[in-house]
Amino acid sequence: MCDTNFCPSKAMVANVLTQTFTLVACVMTIFSRRSSPFLVLICVVIGTLSAWLLTRRDTYLPFLGYVAVPPTLIKERFIPPNANVEAMIDIDAADGTRVLYWGAAASKEVKPSPWKAYDNWGNAGISVVKDKKAVVVFNCPAEYEVPMRGKLDRHIHYRMCLGDLGMLGPVQTMKVEC
Repeated sequence: MCDTNFCPSKAMVANVLTQTFTLVACVMTIFSRRSSPFLVLICVVIGTLSAWLLTRRDTYLPFLGYVAVPPTLIKERFIPPNANVEAMIDIDAADGTRVLYWGAAASKEVKPSPWKAYDNWGNAGISVVKDKKAVVVFNCPAEYEVPMRGKLDRHIHYRMCLGDLGMLGPVQTMKVEC
């Protein structure tokens, strides 16, 4: 059902099945009369970790977590062409920290998928933190549909550069009105 060669759904299904099986097996072992106290303790720990992993976004969408990028690819400051919307992001980071941001391509119609919404990734830029704020300038992003969640309101995503080593923080999202 993916529009490109990148299709995370198989990995997501495998992850959900594995974590769910682990959680169920742990619960069954905990409530079994034949389980030793040591085995029950191990199952409580593993079951708790499995439940925690099932609730984390990065478990299903690992590409949204921390990532490494060669620092030479990250510009100092960049605003997309014809950008007409300005927003402020509150960021707990030192002055000079770069923030990479992007939104769906500008459109008044609701796009059928993220792949169609982001089009050529032209609605992206880089801002620099000053006084714990980053001013981002972009084109008003389109709304789009995602499987199992429906229509998403207009928003932008951003990642904070973590020092000069090429590490970027996880994807954050900010709703915008325009």
